Amino acid sequence: MLLKYTFTDLLNLLPWRKLKRKKAKAREIIAQRRRIMQKETCKQLSTEIVTHIEALEEFRQAKRVMLYFPIHNEADLIELCSRYKDEKEFFLPVTHRSSIEVRRYTHGDRLHRGSLGIPEPTGKRFRGELDLIIVPGLVFDIYGNRLGRGGGYYDRFLRHFKHTTQVGVGYDFQLVNKTLPTGFFDRKVNIVVTDKRTIKID
Repeated sequence: MLLKYTFTDLLNLLPWRKLKRKKAKAREIIAQRRRIMQKETCKQLSTEIVTHIEALEEFRQAKRVMLYFPIHNEADLIELCSRYKDEKEFFLPVTHRSSIEVRRYTHGDRLHRGSLGIPEPTGKRFRGELDLIIVPGLVFDIYGNRLGRGGGYYDRFLRHFKHTTQVGVGYDFQLVNKTLPTGFFDRKVNIVVTDKRTIKID
């Protein structure tokens, strides 16, 4: 019997297509769970995550910290900017077509909606060194692997800061014990922080 395959069938046999499907499956349930969270729960758990961030020696020592602006019920760490405005400089990402640049953010600054609908600073691009980068994600594992929304923006960006401590942040249900499916260009974080635990990767 002659088997017939469509072009799509053949494409799906390629390793990178298989990896893409595995990543999508790993994201699906976690993304749904985060999407239906109540705002009050997000706020409460975000406060606990902020407390764990503050306890990090890497955060206490850092003078230049990159955060992110939370969307889709991501953990909200922006209060760090007001709490430590006299001790540290804070920065937020600005997303372009396929890349991220960094701009300084001071608590209370006006933000504009960027190309992906995320609020972004309007100042000049920062080209200096960062001491700490706090990274959002959809799913993390206990080995420091991270899955974002699939655009690869942070993976490309973090390659330029190999010597900067990178902290992945999410709610505890976003942290899994099994190894996530990853590819060659996916970047690990050095530390994972949730509302219940902090894991430093060896």
